[in-house]
Amino acid sequence: MHRFIADIIVVGSGPAGLCIAADLANCGCSVGIVTRDDQFRWPNTYGTWLDEIAGTVLDGCTFAEWPGTQVALDTDDVRDLGRGYCRIDNVAAIRRLSSVLQLNDVTIHPSGVTSVEHDDVGSTVRLTSGGTARAKLIIDATGIGSFTRHQGPPPSLFQYAVGWRVSGAHPYSADSMRLMDFSSEGVHSATDAPSFLYAMPLEGGVFVEETTLISDDEGDFDELTRRLHARLERDGITGPICGSVETVRIPMDVSLPDFTQRVVAFGAASSMVHPATGYSFGRTLKASGPLAQALADGLAEGRSSAALSAIAYAELWPEDAVLAHQLFQFGARFLTTLDTQQTRSFFEAFFSTPRESWVAYLQGDLPAGELAAVMLAVFGACPAGLRLRMVWSGAEWKTAVSAIRSLTRTRRSA
Repeated sequence: MHRFIADIIVVGSGPAGLCIAADLANCGCSVGIVTRDDQFRWPNTYGTWLDEIAGTVLDGCTFAEWPGTQVALDTDDVRDLGRGYCRIDNVAAIRRLSSVLQLNDVTIHPSGVTSVEHDDVGSTVRLTSGGTARAKLIIDATGIGSFTRHQGPPPSLFQYAVGWRVSGAHPYSADSMRLMDFSSEGVHSATDAPSFLYAMPLEGGVFVEETTLISDDEGDFDELTRRLHARLERDGITGPICGSVETVRIPMDVSLPDFTQRVVAFGAASSMVHPATGYSFGRTLKASGPLAQALADGLAEGRSSAALSAIAYAELWPEDAVLAHQLFQFGARFLTTLDTQQTRSFFEAFFSTPRESWVAYLQGDLPAGELAAVMLAVFGACPAGLRLRMVWSGAEWKTAVSAIRSLTRTRRSA
């Protein structure tokens, strides 16, 4: 029997892995990290709402901040969402988290994982480097393609994006980032599959991405690149590309993890990607602290390894959140059926709901009952053609109705 090297081993060193490891360490847990990348590199660009990082372990680790956020449904229909946005400073964030890990003597094991085995008192991780490591609990923060068991089939819906930084002048306000720009004039036909511009004005230039919100087709990065070049030419952005081209492929319909397993999935591995927006950074940050505290309390109470995993899943996925996940999945599947003009009509209806409703929807933390109410309000505000499309969208509609009925029964029995 190998001795425990820590109370909890976190596998993965992306944002989810380092955040939960740091929060666990701050709660007094002994922590080990198993990672293929012991230099802690985050190659992607991460953006999130300013209020979502406030009070978290990464509060203040921003590369740029914008007091306003805009959505353009067309060239002459630009809306200010009245909410601040930020781009994460990856270097500062890693430095902040690394200092917490060092201060709390968190051990780093540079290796991959070949298997995880469980017994009555803990779990053993078998490493690609040839050794093993034991802990009372294993947290899988390796993202999609992890070793977590899920309740359903592999993902079939994805968000695709191509982007880069352009130096020089641009037409976007320095005080606002462009979250979604669905204007298609000079870019593609309004009856084509939709894509939108995501633009972050920066000092001396702008970071731009052309993004397919959600698709059940294989991503056409060449077409997204063509559209982005056409959009920049249309908007008079002629500066050179700075740095490398970034491509994004985000699974949007990852099924929920198997809650009976001993491995605890966190971040994208735990289906925490918002299935209608592709966001996960803010939600992961907000969930990390409460999860860490719940596990620290369980350890202090002498809970078993199996009980700790049950505590974790109860914290991450209470019944209400599971019902909300089903409703979000319906919304995600429905969006794949829309062309550009229909997508504009949908978001016209979406942003006509009360601000607090769509803000909470985009955050992904609405209780299921309130989420159902927002979805019904959007349904009522949509044009008749879109309402019919929702009703006749098949199995996904039945799933949504089933979730709402389950929610109603739950509320009545409470």
